[in-house]
Amino acid sequence: MRKILATEEVPPISKILNKTSILQMIDRVLSFEHQEGDVYFMKLEAYWILQNLATGDLSDVKIIMGDDSQLAKGEILRKISIDLTRIMQGF
Repeated sequence: MRKILATEEVPPISKILNKTSILQMIDRVLSFEHQEGDVYFMKLEAYWILQNLATGDLSDVKIIMGDDSQLAKGEILRKISIDLTRIMQGF
């Protein structure tokens, strides 16, 4: 996913959001409590992907923030806040 978002001149954000389960995968990765090793790097990757997906147009952002999305329910934002706090404590 990262390669697609990073290398395409105009990344197919709408297609990714509508044809994949990327938001569910991001939510799943961010649900892991473990903060070390591969999980740590998977979470950083998930944040990067989410950030790049949110650079789409308004309809893309509405999908990410839609009423049924985990992001709109605050779950992903809560996980991001907790994880970023833990990451910053490590510096």
